[in-house]
Amino acid sequence: MVPRLSLSQQTHQNDEIDVQDGFGPSYAIATFRVRSDLGNQEPYMRVYLRVPHQGTEFFPSNERAKQAAAGCHREVEAMNAFHEQGSTITPGLFTIIEDIQDKHGIIPGAALSILYSNVSLYKPERDHIRMVFDKEYRKLNKRGWVPTFPWAMNLISDSDVSRFIGDEDVVDYGDEEKMVLEG
Repeated sequence: MVPRLSLSQQTHQNDEIDVQDGFGPSYAIATFRVRSDLGNQEPYMRVYLRVPHQGTEFFPSNERAKQAAAGCHREVEAMNAFHEQGSTITPGLFTIIEDIQDKHGIIPGAALSILYSNVSLYKPERDHIRMVFDKEYRKLNKRGWVPTFPWAMNLISDSDVSRFIGDEDVVDYGDEEKMVLEG
């Protein structure tokens, strides 16, 4: 599979205190659509690269390399676990490649994970999930519920039972009373 279209790039850098306080390591993520000979499937490649802490730009390179050292990204671990458990509500997983960059890499010594997956939902289904999420999210906001972080993480929509499944809670789409109590 060969990358053919860059879809997104994001950087999540924490400073050393944030990392010590358990907010996790710093990393960059890039998502690509890939060319493949897998028929009508739509494979994606997601690259997770550990990066040094924020505020250490002028530290010695060997110290910065230690900050970006080995460790699997939580999303990669989760996708692998879902795949091994036979999940039908997450993107299909083709393979995961994990490596350490050599001295010629972008960040020598940094951990690198590459995840190849397949988005099995057709565009109308993905659009429906986005529409329902947007509608329900706005209802929650009007009641004063705001997530800790301004993005949806670890969230799965199970359209068979009309639910959003997050880290700790399972919420029915139309169950406003439960949403108010949990928010």
